[in-house]
Amino acid sequence: MSDSESQYDGDVDQNPVNGILSFLLAIDWSEPWLCAIVLFHVLNCVLLTVLMFFERQNLQIVLFLLYLSIVYCAEYINEWASQNYRRFASQQYFDDKGMFISLILSTPLLINCFVLVICWVWTSMQTMIKLKRRKLIAERKAQEQKEK
Repeated sequence: MSDSESQYDGDVDQNPVNGILSFLLAIDWSEPWLCAIVLFHVLNCVLLTVLMFFERQNLQIVLFLLYLSIVYCAEYINEWASQNYRRFASQQYFDDKGMFISLILSTPLLINCFVLVICWVWTSMQTMIKLKRRKLIAERKAQEQKEK
């Protein structure tokens, strides 16, 4: 038995994965817990859109920190899920390198964090533009009053 075979038990499908697309296609998306993760991401995108639309920065910060906390804990989640996958999954998806948890959980959350940062940069730019315009208007008024 080779070293790579001895790392895994008999439940693991040892077919090689040649890319992200083949990896995603190999997943049984009909499992309820995977549907729950997809629903979690869809609801997070909706929540993120609503918070950006209504410009609720405090809630955006809370959401941002929550996302980063989940990503930070992904290694621990992966370890626990690897040991207890029989409780909720029909297959062992959780490898020791964390590819599954990174792709399915962390990547969408990090994309949401990136969108939030872009939103904050945009808002900061718009605020700086407004402030500069106000400053220029005030300077122009002060100059006009001096001339009178």
